[in-house]
Amino acid sequence: MHMHTFTHYTHAHTDAHPAPHTRTELRHKLSLELNFLNEIRNARQLGTILHNRRECSAPYMHEELSSPRLIIMEWVDGTKVRRLWPGCHAAIEP
Repeated sequence: MHMHTFTHYTHAHTDAHPAPHTRTELRHKLSLELNFLNEIRNARQLGTILHNRRECSAPYMHEELSSPRLIIMEWVDGTKVRRLWPGCHAAIEP
């Protein structure tokens, strides 16, 4: 959902949604979560944390070609994390 649509929807349906301060926080967090430049920063932090683990690799993200609505990254063949560590699948389900 586009942020403008979400903002309009939350203002139009106030009885069906949380209090105004909660909606403001939700809009802020949602816009941050949907900003792909922020996702690139998060992926780089995770890459730093996991850099000593040979079984883990992450794609190179081309920040100079990306935008808040688009990530350009390399393709990496491999195994999904949830297949390597089945017990953690609940925390990373899409």
